[in-house]
Amino acid sequence: MNWMLAVPVIVGAMTVLQGGLNKHLGGSMGLAAAVLLTCVVTTVIGFALYAWVRVSPASAPDFFQGEFNWQAFRWWMICPGLFGFGIVIGIPWAIPELGAAKVFVGIVAAQLVGSLIWDAIVENNFP
Repeated sequence: MNWMLAVPVIVGAMTVLQGGLNKHLGGSMGLAAAVLLTCVVTTVIGFALYAWVRVSPASAPDFFQGEFNWQAFRWWMICPGLFGFGIVIGIPWAIPELGAAKVFVGIVAAQLVGSLIWDAIVENNFP
């Protein structure tokens, strides 16, 4: 069995935990502060990952390799960060109103539709 199949399962569990914990943080410090804290932690980990890959490239997976090239920068490259911010703020904002189960059923449904569209249009790999 391919161990990579564990990655989406782990990420899915982390999504629920991250959203739920941010909901609780938002209750004590406000959602804006909770989102800021989450994004700061993510940024620090991102810098550490980039440093690891730059310092010891042979120890990192090939997919992590490469250098940031400002000449190759395009406007759409900010979209993953914007979408990540939307996820970080949207989930804990919706959980108190809808409950975690309804939020994640909606997310999974949207992911299924979105992934079919992505595979068909971007990957040219429609099932």
